[in-house]
Amino acid sequence: MPEGARSRNMALERLVLGLILLAALVLRAYYIHTVPQPPLFTDAKNYDETALRLLHTGVFSYWGHGPDAYVTPGYPLFLAVVYMIADWIGGNRLMDARYAQALLSVVTLFWMYVIVRRLQGRVAALLAAVVGAVYVSMIWAPAAILTETLFNFLFVLYLYVFLLAMQKDDWRWSGIGGAVLGLTVLVRPTPAPLVVLLPLLYHGLVERRQRIWRHVGVALVAFAAVMAPWWLRNLHTFGHLILFATESGDPMFAGTDPYFRLGDKLYQTIPPGADLNQMAKERIVEGFTHEPGLYLQWFTIGKWWYLFRQPWGWNESEALITGHFWEGMGWLHLPIVYAGWASVLLAPWWRELRVLSFVLLILTGIQLLFLPLARYAFPMMPILIMMASVTVIRLLGLGFRFRARVEKG
Repeated sequence: MPEGARSRNMALERLVLGLILLAALVLRAYYIHTVPQPPLFTDAKNYDETALRLLHTGVFSYWGHGPDAYVTPGYPLFLAVVYMIADWIGGNRLMDARYAQALLSVVTLFWMYVIVRRLQGRVAALLAAVVGAVYVSMIWAPAAILTETLFNFLFVLYLYVFLLAMQKDDWRWSGIGGAVLGLTVLVRPTPAPLVVLLPLLYHGLVERRQRIWRHVGVALVAFAAVMAPWWLRNLHTFGHLILFATESGDPMFAGTDPYFRLGDKLYQTIPPGADLNQMAKERIVEGFTHEPGLYLQWFTIGKWWYLFRQPWGWNESEALITGHFWEGMGWLHLPIVYAGWASVLLAPWWRELRVLSFVLLILTGIQLLFLPLARYAFPMMPILIMMASVTVIRLLGLGFRFRARVEKG
């Protein structure tokens, strides 16, 4: 292609991408501005209070009864910084936090675009940006004072940096990726195993790297450096090491009730001061021993369906979606889910899908251990959107090439 034509194509691509991102920002700001937000409750209320306690007392405490490590500190620290800026400029703390999250959501679309562009090209990349721009839960999520938007911003950035490190075979990028993953884990601990698993899987199933342990080692060192202040704080405060957070027992225990047969009765079985992690493990062992078929189905297909059957914000306690316009945008959810998961089946033949497939399978496998809510599947939606975009464009390309061959006879 002549240099002039290539430059014009690049300029047009940047213009289209800019318009997509601008439209995405307008949609998110419009939602935040026009849809009344209810008072904070449950997790959102606790995150807000944690950030305020941190600002006013310097103590990190989720429950307010003294220092604790019930959650990782990433999101409350983010809120505290936004609140400080809001106070400085005379703004509204919560609304400023929502608008800040809207910006993060739009930048996440840019990370999705650059990932897919490296994997498949500009058309698939622009498709991923468009779908992410109009996917209703990604429009709604910035309005929620919850971890998801910040987590997606950092996690999709980590995937991009990891891809750069592997494609360039550059251990310095692996170090940056380990640091970004550390920041991500400080928001939500779920992807921590990827610091080792992802480069090893990439090495074994995508490309053979002679120096893969250099990538793993550098990523681990950078990851540990970011996590170290949290580990040292917990060791100093509690006298023992807490790697991530202490809340995992509750969602794991809640996830041991197949198809929610017991409902609220499940929690009536908890004695005072019980270790929910241990009780969850005991219930899982007992369930697989006495009802293996039911528990196998629940911990695979059953939880998978509860996770992905509807977009986050529909019929849940955190729901803020209101109005026929926003609810009418929910039709896109299941096509993304089905197309994205179908792409996993193509990964053995299409290497462009393998890294994203590894991540999707690992995160979903981890989440199947816990309570299956659509909120917990939301961080997988950018991955599904990217995979679906790659697959759709590849299939269309194959179709066009087949048609051209038929027409040539």
